[in-house]
Amino acid sequence: TYRSYALNIYLRGRYSAESIYKAIKLLNAGKFEEARILLVLPSFDREALSVRIGEPLNNNEAKRLLAAYIWSDSEKTTDVASLSLDFAKATLEHIMPQKPATGTNWLTEFDEEFRQKYTYRLGNMTLLTHTKNSSLRNYGFEKKKVTYAKSVLPLTRDIGAQGALTKNYFVERHQMIVGMLRTLFIDESV
Repeated sequence: TYRSYALNIYLRGRYSAESIYKAIKLLNAGKFEEARILLVLPSFDREALSVRIGEPLNNNEAKRLLAAYIWSDSEKTTDVASLSLDFAKATLEHIMPQKPATGTNWLTEFDEEFRQKYTYRLGNMTLLTHTKNSSLRNYGFEKKKVTYAKSVLPLTRDIGAQGALTKNYFVERHQMIVGMLRTLFIDESV
């Protein structure tokens, strides 16, 4: 509930200061369930937030949502080792570049309409260190996938395991990430 409320503020700029102050008072009084109920998003806000997660995002919004995706995915790990994300070192990487270089597969395999629709959506984004990100520039996938394959983040490493990227890949990846985020932020807020 709290995460959904905070995300709604961050992505949509919608909040009630009165609700926040009341919730803080209730939390300080140990009335956790009452505070939670006060911050449950109404259905129209949940629906609008659900739509917003699937829309084009700016780099800061996308980086935070991908981090949330990675953290929630790592919470499910039941292995002896767990994954840790250093958010301060992470930068947002556009798999299909914002400005593809001439002669790359991005221009030959993906039409302008598709690139415009998916360049700023979560299915086209991942996280890398600044050094790795800047070294990839606007190269074609064949060059980029070598770096992706070396990442310890499954979200990034899985891209490097692909033989080639297709429109379907970006659409399905986007739906997977958005679906997980909706489960994390929207479904849990009820």
